[in-house]
Amino acid sequence: MFLKLVASLTFLICLSSYKTLPFVYEIRFWLVPFRYLIIPCKKSKLANSPFQKFSRSTYCSPFECDFFGFHKTNSSYFTELSIARTETVLVAMFEYFKSLKKLTDIPFIPLAEVECSFLKEISPFQKYDVVCRIAGMGEKWVWILSVFVVKAQGNHNAHYIKHKGSNWRVCAVAVSKIIFKKGRKTLSAYNLIGEEYKAKAIQGEEEIIQRRGNAEKLLELWENLDKI
Repeated sequence: MFLKLVASLTFLICLSSYKTLPFVYEIRFWLVPFRYLIIPCKKSKLANSPFQKFSRSTYCSPFECDFFGFHKTNSSYFTELSIARTETVLVAMFEYFKSLKKLTDIPFIPLAEVECSFLKEISPFQKYDVVCRIAGMGEKWVWILSVFVVKAQGNHNAHYIKHKGSNWRVCAVAVSKIIFKKGRKTLSAYNLIGEEYKAKAIQGEEEIIQRRGNAEKLLELWENLDKI
């Protein structure tokens, strides 16, 4: 009886923390390009503009938590961010990826730099969204702005953004810098988008370079990107 209870508890704990089990991250990550590049993709998932917002919903599993403060560890933000960032690029640049004739034509898109400001802890089992958007592009770099948000709680001193029609509280703000590579050759993502988006791409890059490292200014940019 005791062993059955222990086995049941172990199973439930592992189930609730499935994201941290061996190979689960790899499966979650590679499912993203598989869904967009291998199987037919629903048009409703795709962006109308390379600068459109995209969000993923998930929750904080117990094994992602710091057992000193018992909240989501800083390192686990970057794990979730890599998946959200990958899907954001595929959604935003889908027309380009769809135009490639072979999978071997797909460029390598490494992460060059990432920084994150943490504003509020995320508790065990708390649901949250990772909202991402390409904020700007230049001849070399693509800049992705990401925000971790939870449903609004009554704190007037907190930071909020509009999400899904209401105010959501900001837990973290991240800036990622990526690059498109084909072998040793650098591909300019700026030259892969339509002419109508290029002015916004350059202005967005200038703005994010000026504001990076300052969470409040980055959140101001987040709200202003639709107006650029």
